[in-house]
Amino acid sequence: MKFIHTSDWHLGHQLYNYDRSEEFAEMLEQIINIVADEKADALLVSGDVFHSSVPPLSAQRMFADAVMRLRRRCPDTAVIITAGNHDSASRHEIFAKPWRELGVIMSGHIGSGELNEIFDRLIIRLPKGFIAAVPYCNERMMPEGLFKALSERIAELNTAQLPSVLMAHTAVSGCDATGHKEDGRNVGGIDTVDAETLAADFDYVALGHIHRPQVIGNTDGRLRYSGTPLAVSFDEEYEHSVTVVSLAEHGTEPKVHTVPVKQPRPLVSLPVGAPRPLEEVLDVFKKYPDSLPSYIRLNVLVDSFLPPDATNRARIIAAQKQCRFCIINQIRSDSGNVAGQIPMTVEEFRNLEPAEIVSRYADNTGIEFTDDMRTLFDEVLQSLNN
Repeated sequence: MKFIHTSDWHLGHQLYNYDRSEEFAEMLEQIINIVADEKADALLVSGDVFHSSVPPLSAQRMFADAVMRLRRRCPDTAVIITAGNHDSASRHEIFAKPWRELGVIMSGHIGSGELNEIFDRLIIRLPKGFIAAVPYCNERMMPEGLFKALSERIAELNTAQLPSVLMAHTAVSGCDATGHKEDGRNVGGIDTVDAETLAADFDYVALGHIHRPQVIGNTDGRLRYSGTPLAVSFDEEYEHSVTVVSLAEHGTEPKVHTVPVKQPRPLVSLPVGAPRPLEEVLDVFKKYPDSLPSYIRLNVLVDSFLPPDATNRARIIAAQKQCRFCIINQIRSDSGNVAGQIPMTVEEFRNLEPAEIVSRYADNTGIEFTDDMRTLFDEVLQSLNN
């Protein structure tokens, strides 16, 4: 069985109020081409299809159009998509039945009831293997021993010794969480789990949530994050790709290679290396190629405060280029920040997602911002928008 493992598309994401629709459309076209070129038996998308639980209609339309193009071009390729912590589980489930008629399996929530009912929802039998498609679930709502139970149930069904794969959107202890907020056992708002909990008897674990592609622990390459195919933040300073996995039969080591995804408009931090004082950084920015489409963050070393015209000067420079200036990232020469507080400029604050502002406030005040609270907040936000 050969499949493409990807995750964390974050469709609908805006970078400092810049619309990225064209970039996401090109990213999706690249993924479709990779699936076709590799003649994959399946495309596995391990969560965070959208950047928000209430994605704009344009992002939903883009997703649907891309999946339908893929199905027309690769009619024999199964498409299996699970919800991530950024997604709406109910949105994945609402149209699950019509999607399934088109060869697309959407898994939004684990469900409740007896384990056999959960098995029927999550275990997908393909001609060449088994997929346990587990969407994101808060740790408190996760049935105890679910991953092991799924593995044991597949073993009962798998009389032909076909490959078995687990899809999971979670944070694994010891992962490289570059680009995510990390606090002890909490990475990007999700409690971490141990690799042993996930591994069970699966031949491959297709992980989502962490944006840096990587293999987890000493697992013979079986546990892997595919990472984001398109950079979401300036801290994602690494190659973005999708993962191609081949499994001969159950119990064999996976053969894995990655296919890079071209970044239509790369996220660039200037200067390269350590931050410098404002005048030096602006001079570097002036020398940046005029014709290179990109997003620009300026890393400026400051002792106290930036001059009030600093941002405007950067915008004037950017006006003569194809790049999009985003922000001046102030890095203080002293490290005298109040413990637990993350300083930010007004512009940085304005460019945060509303839910992230609330989440930061909750962290600073010792309140647990639960999934139910996030859902309620999203509903209020949607009402305000309407």
